Formats: sequence, structure tokens, C-alpha cells
Amino acid sequence: MVVHPLDGPQDEQFQGHALEDEHQREMPQLPVYYIDYAMHKGKHSRYRHPRHLHREHTELIFVDYGTLKLTDEERDIVLGVGEGYVIPPETPHALAAREIQPVDYLNIGYRCRPVEAISRKTIRFTEEEKDILKAIKRASEKRDEISIQLLFIKLNELVLTLQERLSSPPAHDLPLVSCENTFHYQEKIVRKTLEYLAANHSARLDPEQVAVEVGVSYSYLRQILRKLTGRSLRAHLRETRLTAAEHMMRSGPYTAKEVAFACGYRSYPHFCTIFKEHFRMTPHEYMNSLGRPFRRQTSDNTFSPG
Repeated sequence: MVVHPLDGPQDEQFQGHALEDEHQREMPQLPVYYIDYAMHKGKHSRYRHPRHLHREHTELIFVDYGTLKLTDEERDIVLGVGEGYVIPPETPHALAAREIQPVDYLNIGYRCRPVEAISRKTIRFTEEEKDILKAIKRASEKRDEISIQLLFIKLNELVLTLQERLSSPPAHDLPLVSCENTFHYQEKIVRKTLEYLAANHSARLDPEQVAVEVGVSYSYLRQILRKLTGRSLRAHLRETRLTAAEHMMRSGPYTAKEVAFACGYRSYPHFCTIFKEHFRMTPHEYMNSLGRPFRRQTSDNTFSPG
């Protein structure tokens, strides 16, 4: 494996690897041939990264907690949970956390053959694409040869999957203006719903009330969530709460019970069950894997309704 100087931010996790020449000869069709860095960033609510550009590499950003404001040249783009953006080389841009909430995002710098279909547009990632991103994140946390090769495979899979999906004209792009307007209206409702869940995940949420907050009936909200994301409101809320729990565990000295309560769970055993189903380890095991000892819990297993 050839290691080169970086053309990007210096941070933890995966940095600066290229496919060796023989791999490029064997797989000439792959778009990504060099990865400058792949890192997961957790930033506070006052985070600002001033205007800058990358001379050689493309940058992919995916938000998994909070809201990120991205300025592409003179255009402001707001990225919510589950959304991303691809910034080509030589593109001036700036980043900032939005409002009063911290933000976590996956940041990947790579060099590739031009892929116009995915550049400089807001991308709402499908569940399949999110699974690929999770695999990229896991591979980036290791430095062994197998993980590096897996990182190349998964990043190329992601770029090719996005290229195929975004290059194909969707069914709603027919000469029916009303259909196109309906689709964009539904996208707006989905985005508003996910933003509301992210901002209120610690509260006791009622599905009917969520629908009221975004301005539609619950039956219609349930329908368009299934149609555009393939998931229910309950599934989105669960993912939002677990993402918030992971963020708290990574960023502060909280007990597992404090995390559970802050993320909207009223029963600690239920939180442990849901957490283990998602992360394949208990909250304590996860916190220990970060190298941060957890504080001793009390014997009480439930929370007051508060």
C-alpha cells in the first residue's frame, strides 16, 4: 500500500492511501483511486470552518447528527440528518454548525474520475447508502491492510450507487408540473419531520402531534415517509435517539442512564435492549470501547415521567 502526503485536514482516523498500480490496472472502471482522509467529526454548536478549497481532492460530507450549514461559493445549503453533499476540487466552501445544536458528520476526501451526477447537490441518502456509509465509518477507524482495502471497495460502491441513482431520470420528472411540485412538497415535509425529530428527540413525542407540527395529517405523513424513505416515523425517531445517544457517549462523561433519559427513553432496560440491537453491544460495552470508563449506576432501572 502506497502512502502519500495529505491534501486535506489533519485529523484522527484514516488518512492518505492510494490503490497500488496493479490494483488500478485490474480495476480501471473504479472511479475512486486515492483516499486522502476519512474521519467522523463531532463539533460543538459554535463550530465554524472558514472559506477554503481543496486543490486536488473531492470532499464528501454526510450529516448523522444535528444540522450543518455549508456555503458553496456564494450559495448556502443546509444539511440535516441523513443528508450529504459532494464538493469537487477547486470549489471554495465553508462549514458551520447551525443554531444551538452540536453537529456530527462523516468527512471523506478522495480523488476520483469526474462524476458530475453527484457533485454540488444536496443528497438525501437511502437506507442502502447509509449502510455503505456505516461500513466506511467502521473501516476508517482501523489501519490494517484489510480495512484499507475494504474502505476503497465501500467508497467506490457508494460513488457508483449514487451515480446510478442520480443519473437516472426519476419517474416524477415527467412533463407534469403538478407531479413534480407534489414530489418537492413531499420532500419538504419529510425534511421538516426529520428536523423536528432531531430537535425534540428528548421529549415524549406523539405521532399525531408530530404531524400537526409539520402541517399535515398523520395518515398522510405516514404515507409519504414510507414512500420517500421506506421507513416509519417510529423507525426514524429510534434512529435519531440512538444517534444522539452515541454522540453524548462520545462527547461527554455521562452515565448510560443519563444518556438514556436525555435521549427520550423512560425505561433504562428498554434503552439497553434497543441500543444492543442497533450497535451489537450494550451501552456500557460501547462506552468502554471508547476508552472512557463509565460512572457507577444507581440501582433504579426506571425514570420518572418528567
